[in-house]
Amino acid sequence: MAKEKKRLSELEENEEESILYFEVIGILSIFIAITILSELGSVGRLLKVFFKVSFGDWYWLVTLLLFGYGVRMIYRHQFLDFKSLRLIGVFSLMISLLILSHYPVHRFVLNGYEGLMSGTWNYYMSFVGDPSTEYVLGGGIIGAIFFSILFTLLGNLGTTIIGTLLFLSGISFINNKTIMEMLSIVPKAYHGVANKSTSFKRILKYEIKTGVKRKNPFKITKLTDEDSEYNYNMQERFSNNVMASILKILDNFDIEYLDYSYKVGYSYSEYRIFINNPLEVDLFERKVQSIINKESVLKYLSYKKLIILEIPNNFIGKLSLKSVLDHGVDKRKFPLGLDIEGDPVYFDFVTNAHLYLSGMYQDDLQMVVNEFLLSMYFVYSIDEFEILKLDKPKNYQLYTNVTDFEDLDELLEWLKDEIDHRLELFNKSNINDFQEYKEKDMKRLIVVINNFEIYFIDSSKSIEEKILYVCQIGAKVGINLIFITKRKNNLTSYMNSVIPTKLLLKVHDVNQSLEIVDYDYGLFLQRKGDCLMKFAGDIVRFQIPSVSIDEMKKILK
Repeated sequence: MAKEKKRLSELEENEEESILYFEVIGILSIFIAITILSELGSVGRLLKVFFKVSFGDWYWLVTLLLFGYGVRMIYRHQFLDFKSLRLIGVFSLMISLLILSHYPVHRFVLNGYEGLMSGTWNYYMSFVGDPSTEYVLGGGIIGAIFFSILFTLLGNLGTTIIGTLLFLSGISFINNKTIMEMLSIVPKAYHGVANKSTSFKRILKYEIKTGVKRKNPFKITKLTDEDSEYNYNMQERFSNNVMASILKILDNFDIEYLDYSYKVGYSYSEYRIFINNPLEVDLFERKVQSIINKESVLKYLSYKKLIILEIPNNFIGKLSLKSVLDHGVDKRKFPLGLDIEGDPVYFDFVTNAHLYLSGMYQDDLQMVVNEFLLSMYFVYSIDEFEILKLDKPKNYQLYTNVTDFEDLDELLEWLKDEIDHRLELFNKSNINDFQEYKEKDMKRLIVVINNFEIYFIDSSKSIEEKILYVCQIGAKVGINLIFITKRKNNLTSYMNSVIPTKLLLKVHDVNQSLEIVDYDYGLFLQRKGDCLMKFAGDIVRFQIPSVSIDEMKKILK
């Protein structure tokens, strides 16, 4: 009897120790979760970075699961049953989220680093060194491991399929139902309501229009040709004198030149000299600056022994829209302007996709946007395209086929719905993109977002994902965006990749120029249409045509 009491006492003591053990683990789990979510001190920041690197953008979900695990340990005093279908479902769901959300990081690493594994590791280590909120972390290191294995074995499509199957299986296990049972729960009526809602919004925002419909685009002959011959002739004589001065400087430096030429543009002239001797670039540049008394761009290609000088004109020429559009337009592309050779620089709706426009002066920005929008009337008829704009300063008010938005979130949500609607139509028609779709009721959408930097600063984290989605798929379905900003580049690395075309106008901030085109050329641009376009690593300087407000009103009348 005494032995039984002793054994019972020992069991009770062991049970009390076991309960205490569970509660300690539970309290510790809850404390760690709160420390991470609240960033309590340096420990909290360190743990948060660790969880972010491990689980990427889903670190918060893992932290909440850790909090729930702590509560469960205190309440139930039991370890998790790893054979439980629901627990397997949770793990399956988490792994699928980590895999599927790793695509943005994967694309960035492929474009910006050498080697997939080493590039991924270096990317996350760069975040550890500077844990900025602008980083998109995908599925973290754990997601990267699963993703890399699947991608290596099965490729892009296989990885997506496996990730989707894991997601569906996870939901099925958590609810203890088959996938077919889960799908049957979703009311069919929901799709009808959603489609009607989307159609209703489309009618309100997009399809109800008034006014006269034109069956054909405007004819280019409608435009007037106002190129300034007087200014060109005056500048031709001036550039000839500048060329003589440059050659005289080379003579003074005992530099033998083999050939030389110059071309007169609208805002600047380009001078090319092939030399036979080595050149002290800095000394030569200072001497040229002292004589012409203008800030110029000097490029010395030593392997070609070629000097290229870009010097601002004394007499600024005016380029007409007619001179530009005469080079030819079609439904795929149209010329934005002319380079120094007189060749057109095109904007391709598919290849260039979207335009990020930056400059210091409002009238310069308006000149480019107005030229772009006005050109659309010569590419498409008025019932073949639509302008959507977020323009609180009301800088672009002359156009009739316009839908105005007041809020960026509202605009992006509408665009997401429209993209999904168009993709559904494309799938039904078994086509791949907007160019192949022949139905007349689908318009090309030109989306103008004025003062973009204001919206991005206010809610960058909340809108970035929507912008990425719209930009990645938009051009495919006939939606092209123009982002207008006066400040330096505020795009994240991922947004830079989905907005491939940058247009820079005159700026005085060297950082703004460096961040947009990677060079300080923006400081040397002239006003009134002189600009740089960066696309696919190439930079071209060209002239935008000038169109007066009176001429625009006359054309759009």
